[in-house]
Amino acid sequence: MYVVKDRVKQGTASSSFSGFQDFSVIGNGSQTFYAIEEESNWEVGIGTYSSNVLTRNTVIDSASGAGNPIFLSGNAVVFITYPA
Repeated sequence: MYVVKDRVKQGTASSSFSGFQDFSVIGNGSQTFYAIEEESNWEVGIGTYSSNVLTRNTVIDSASGAGNPIFLSGNAVVFITYPA
């Protein structure tokens, strides 16, 4: 079962955003749908949250179009969203 909560958004450097919840609200060991944006790169997938780390289990789509994970340089934004 996937856990989805409203207004969950966090930076890859563990930075929080005012008005948004951190990923910790979904609970350790929970799977969720996510999107990552970093400049023109993006990725949508399914990940597992544990101890402030979101492990990217399945990449559904990405900027490459081949379903490959994007390279993260440390300034990305990750948020919960349903994939299309």
